[in-house]
Amino acid sequence: FDETHACASAATRAFLCTCCVQTPHPEPFRMTVTFDVKPNLRVNQDRKASGGIQISHDLGNDVTLKIRASDNTVRGGLKTDDLHVDFVREGHFELNYDIGNNAPTVVLHTSAGIKSKTLRMKY
Repeated sequence: FDETHACASAATRAFLCTCCVQTPHPEPFRMTVTFDVKPNLRVNQDRKASGGIQISHDLGNDVTLKIRASDNTVRGGLKTDDLHVDFVREGHFELNYDIGNNAPTVVLHTSAGIKSKTLRMKY
C-alpha cells in the first residue's frame, strides 16, 4: 500500500483501494446460440423452381423467432420482397410482419371450453 497515494487516508487504509489493486481481466462471457435452418425448394407446373429459407430461434417459454425469405429476396439484388419476421408463442399468439409489403398481422389463438367441447375462437 503506497502511503503517498491520494487514497491513502486513514479511512481507506483499512481497506484495499480498488485503484491500487490490479485484478486479472475476467473471462469473456460466452454464450451458445442455436438456429434451426430449413431450406425449401418448390417446382410449379411450368417446371420453374423457386426456393427459400426459414431461420428460427427458440427464445424459451414456447416462444420462437422466425425469419423467412424466398429467392425473390436476393434475385436481382437484395430486396425485401417475400421477407417475413414472425414472433410466435405456440398455442397463444403470432406476431407477423411482411417487410416487403409493410404488412403487420396479429393472430390470437384462443379457445373456450364448453362442457366437453373445445370452441376455437377466430378474430
